[in-house]
Amino acid sequence: MPIAVEDLGFLYEGGAYKTFDYSDFAYCSLTWNYDNGFAGGALDAGGLTDAGRELIELMNGKCAIDLAHLNYKSFYAALEHAQRPCCSHTGFNEHPRSLDDAQVRELLARRAPIGLCTVTAICGADSFSRFVAVIDGFVQKYGQDGVDCLAFGSDFNGSTDIPADVCDYAALDSVGFELIRLGYDCESVDKI
Repeated sequence: MPIAVEDLGFLYEGGAYKTFDYSDFAYCSLTWNYDNGFAGGALDAGGLTDAGRELIELMNGKCAIDLAHLNYKSFYAALEHAQRPCCSHTGFNEHPRSLDDAQVRELLARRAPIGLCTVTAICGADSFSRFVAVIDGFVQKYGQDGVDCLAFGSDFNGSTDIPADVCDYAALDSVGFELIRLGYDCESVDKI
């Protein structure tokens, strides 16, 4: 099973990012919530650095570039250079870790996967029904592109601020059943 790396900042010192083998990973993110030698994090103000651009070039063709945890400025700069962008876990509200409509549309135009995070503050859902409503609202707004690109980006191991009834992978089956009850076909649910 392919794995991913969140925050490649540990590779910055000494230039280790230049020799790292990115082909072993499905995707890697440049930073976490704060600035590092590559980019500006969602809770900080820095931008994509020269080393960050070089890192993306080294990753292109080997793994997807995860834009999660980047601030607005770094998001667009990284998106400009990434051949295969994704956003592994995010939301669609006013939280600094969330994406706005313009960012979502940029990712949809590139057919990039967008993972909906289960962390309450980021996804804007404090219950099972609200989590399903966020998914349904996304699909209603973005149509088939939303179905094709939306995914679960849980962050189950990264936070305890998760709705009790959406706190593990088994619960995601229930989300799928609820989407079917709302009228989604099985193919669409499987895509999501």
